[in-house]
Amino acid sequence: FQIDIAKKGQKLGIRYDDSDGTGLVIKIINPGVFYDSIMEQNSDRWVMPDDRIVEVNGVRGKSEWLEEQCMKADVLSMKVERLLPPLGVRIFCRSQDPTVKIHAYDLFGHGRGPLACVARTLNGMSTRYGLFHTGVEVYGCEWFFGASAEGLFHGVNCNEAKQHAQHRYRTSVVLGATAMSQDDFEELMPLLRMKWPAWSYHPISRNCHSFTDFFCKILGFRSVPRFGLFGSGDSSVVPGPDRTEARSLMPGCGCSSLKAGEGRGAVSDPSKWPC
Repeated sequence: FQIDIAKKGQKLGIRYDDSDGTGLVIKIINPGVFYDSIMEQNSDRWVMPDDRIVEVNGVRGKSEWLEEQCMKADVLSMKVERLLPPLGVRIFCRSQDPTVKIHAYDLFGHGRGPLACVARTLNGMSTRYGLFHTGVEVYGCEWFFGASAEGLFHGVNCNEAKQHAQHRYRTSVVLGATAMSQDDFEELMPLLRMKWPAWSYHPISRNCHSFTDFFCKILGFRSVPRFGLFGSGDSSVVPGPDRTEARSLMPGCGCSSLKAGEGRGAVSDPSKWPC
């Protein structure tokens, strides 16, 4: 596919690998004109990490020629290639279970520092005023949002359910089954990850709870539990510390077709997502 970028005298804000000698494989997209420009495109033209730039302003053949165009030209017309998975192979669905569960953790609860101690103490008494991390399990994987100490692009990543490396698992809330199909989920996740880059993380205003709330709404749930001081959602549906599950909040309200925009929770145009 082709995209057009107007640099307006600014740096592109991308890091790439030119080792194949003929293209530029995008590895990291930083804040800047490149990210802002692709977010203005239709979602089928969102350039993603591991996409390969093969032509710039009609120039192709050698990586250094492409790089020269990117550095010197103010308006860039790029042709981009994407390596697609084999037909029928699912990347994001690790099981066929559509049940959506929110897993809550004591923030940095595996540590011995004062923050970990405060989190474990408060969280044991209240889910309203504690310090939590949350993730969302669906189709066999738990998805969460966070910053990247290594400067990587993706802020949305997954771990085994209830097994976050930095936080200590405490409790779960079962929302019910999403009506989003596995095919639609496979289409959703690359777009969702593009809208939540690691560098957009903020510990108060755009944190793991913000993502949990948004993700569950995309999956078709009207309201989600609120955990802790910096949580998002509805505090009235959070179970007490002696319970590990809650009844489904909004059963059967998931979206049936992301692409077609059908169903109560569907979003047909990711560029208009309020995130």
